[in-house]
Amino acid sequence: MIYSDIAVDYTALTLLAPKSLPIPGSQRAVKQLREKANIHLITGRPGDQREMTQRFADTYYPRSIREVHLRRDGSTEDRNVFKLRMLRELQATAYAEDDERVVQLMLAAMNAGNLPHLEIVYLLDRPWNDGYKVQSNEPVIRVGNWRQKQFGWSEIVKSFAQL
Repeated sequence: MIYSDIAVDYTALTLLAPKSLPIPGSQRAVKQLREKANIHLITGRPGDQREMTQRFADTYYPRSIREVHLRRDGSTEDRNVFKLRMLRELQATAYAEDDERVVQLMLAAMNAGNLPHLEIVYLLDRPWNDGYKVQSNEPVIRVGNWRQKQFGWSEIVKSFAQL
């Protein structure tokens, strides 16, 4: 039974170098999550990258990602504002992200009442967010351990089952 929507940032699913490949464990986890929720892939990428992004979703997450959301071609909307808007429109209850700046924007929007459905933000451990310390009062769960090649997707599945 599907009871909510989960939004996932594109880079939370990918190893970006040398080319876009799925993060180990993410394919199985997304498939498991799909049994309980609609999975939406959100990216701040411009619309001219739609075909490549959709191909990635279809190739590595077949029948698991309900929809891919990108900014429109020529859009001047800030990529993070776009993500906030999409989370609001989707009424997502959970969001997986790997950029601490986006997580901070999500928290500010949640505190202001602008994301009333969002219950939890998963921050996937990556080298570029090492400095972010999750506060005990924040609805943020840091998952994974980049250095130990544990990418956090199994933790997301377990945590989401408890929401």
